[in-house]
Amino acid sequence: MSRKTVRDHVHEDFTWLYFTTIVIILVCATLKPVHSDINRMVRSHHFNTTLNKLADRNLVYLFALWPNDDEFTSYRIDLSTLPPTIVEHAASWIRRVVKHEWLPTEMQFIAMKDWKRRERRVLPRVIAYGVIVDALITEFSLRGYNFQIQDDGKHLGVLIFPVKPNQIASSIEDHITNSISKFFNISPSKLGSIEFTLKHSRIGANEKIYYGDVWCDWDKQKNTSCDAFKSQTWWNHMVVCTDGNFIYLHFDERLPNPNRHPRAISFTTEHNPRF
Repeated sequence: MSRKTVRDHVHEDFTWLYFTTIVIILVCATLKPVHSDINRMVRSHHFNTTLNKLADRNLVYLFALWPNDDEFTSYRIDLSTLPPTIVEHAASWIRRVVKHEWLPTEMQFIAMKDWKRRERRVLPRVIAYGVIVDALITEFSLRGYNFQIQDDGKHLGVLIFPVKPNQIASSIEDHITNSISKFFNISPSKLGSIEFTLKHSRIGANEKIYYGDVWCDWDKQKNTSCDAFKSQTWWNHMVVCTDGNFIYLHFDERLPNPNRHPRAISFTTEHNPRF
């Protein structure tokens, strides 16, 4: 075999090997869920168990739980397949709620389609409703805090915790108020009229998790009619969960949304697709 022939064979083998390697890398990148681990700090067994129990009383606490690898494999879809208006609306809604200095210039969403968050279960004292959603989710680190945001077109859940844990706040109500003032677009003039309805549960030997409702500039004793609730803004009522260090806040979407889909019947796992 001539020197030229050998060189040609080597070149062909190298080209084939290079091409094969690139294909394998691309396939693996497609198959493997791409997401970061910035929220691993709060993905403890106690945290997940407690949040799932709280969700038996109020489904919105599920939006504090990040998908596991199996869920990413089963429900994640290519973001580019979504109508741009849905992504644009989610980004606009988030920017309406969260202060701009606590958001990246561009939010990198992950799309979760037909995401079965929980099966319907009949418990001794309550029915744990089945939940299926189409959601856009994102997580990022910024200025010493980690953020996790989930939006299903009806609800917005925002989980925030410091990269380096702070000293646990002595007053949970002050911690909630200060966090709302720091991270969210709520006028300081409204924060003097906050009311709390909180309970707590233990998540470890010396740790407690506080949860419940926050009413801001809203008299829940007087405003009991359906028309009154229709007039609520997104910050009049929030659902909260905190241990004095991390904080999770849930908001009902109160903006005109042409993409908003009908509510599913909550005692089933009926699903009205969003995308």
